[in-house]
Amino acid sequence: MRRIITVSAAVLLLLGGCGRVDDSTPEAAPSGETVDEGAPTPESTPQAPPPGLSSGIVFAQGVGLAPTKTLIVRDVATGNPVGSPVVVPYPAGNAKRTTFDTTMNRLTYVKDCELRVATLTDGVFTDSGTWTAPQVYGAGEQCYQKAHFAENGRIHAVLGEGQRQAPGGKAGRVVSVDPATPDADPKDEGVADPRSEKVYKIDGLTTSDTRVYAFGDDIEHVLVNGAAPGAGVLDGFEYHCGVPVDADRLLCSARTDEDRQHFGSIALVTVDRAANTVTMKKLAPPNKSRIQHLVLSPDGKMIAIQDSTGWYTTTLDGASTPVRQQFEVDNPGQPLFWS
Repeated sequence: MRRIITVSAAVLLLLGGCGRVDDSTPEAAPSGETVDEGAPTPESTPQAPPPGLSSGIVFAQGVGLAPTKTLIVRDVATGNPVGSPVVVPYPAGNAKRTTFDTTMNRLTYVKDCELRVATLTDGVFTDSGTWTAPQVYGAGEQCYQKAHFAENGRIHAVLGEGQRQAPGGKAGRVVSVDPATPDADPKDEGVADPRSEKVYKIDGLTTSDTRVYAFGDDIEHVLVNGAAPGAGVLDGFEYHCGVPVDADRLLCSARTDEDRQHFGSIALVTVDRAANTVTMKKLAPPNKSRIQHLVLSPDGKMIAIQDSTGWYTTTLDGASTPVRQQFEVDNPGQPLFWS
């Protein structure tokens, strides 16, 4: 029960004339004020750490197989650095947004079949936890893969035979760990579906061949092939879709010449799992310059586009024309994601 204490001026005067106040006595408040004994002190309120990465496009820089990579966040409009660079272990040089926690102060990755977590300290992500793959689920060597942070803050990873599971390969196990307690054993979360390849058709087109690659319900990428009505197979289009928007939609870039970009240079593919079909929506007009990179904004409303001429931005709804940005930086690095 909370107890509200009112202290009068007379009591304050009496305590002041009696020498030392007993340590167990609550500190008196000025006359007429109240003290809520149940209220937390500033020291008892946990403070969230500052974000590990600023907002912008995250680029990785490094040479060959160097033991570390440097991540630099750049302003989408100007290419200027935002915040301070951070150093990550080499295997994390291809990090995704989901390999960081919500504060972006922790990073998970896999190295030598081990699951690892690194914590940001003084500009460097340093290993703070390592989990060796238990050899209990199969005859072959067990390795971790697909490490990422789940919504509950735990790290989830697939534990299976070999570094990768081929399409149709044996299912592994999903395990989770608490990044704050590296001494605790991984928790078994159940069977992990194997990677699969399924053939879909483009809704409304008779000539199409679309391959959907997934880990269970998680679609990794989609390859869209087909031909416009009246066109021959040799005049067909091809799109690679590998930037997830949500569970059933991904961003795609054309892999054919400008005159064969039936759905524009950038498109949005939506996978209808029940009907085994996909739909394509044009987001940017045909472009003679090959699309090099696509990154989606954290709120899912904007797309940053790099082609051989520079950087552009447009909206996910496809209602606007791509706008050229003053992003002119020599060798900015490998773009990873939009933080």
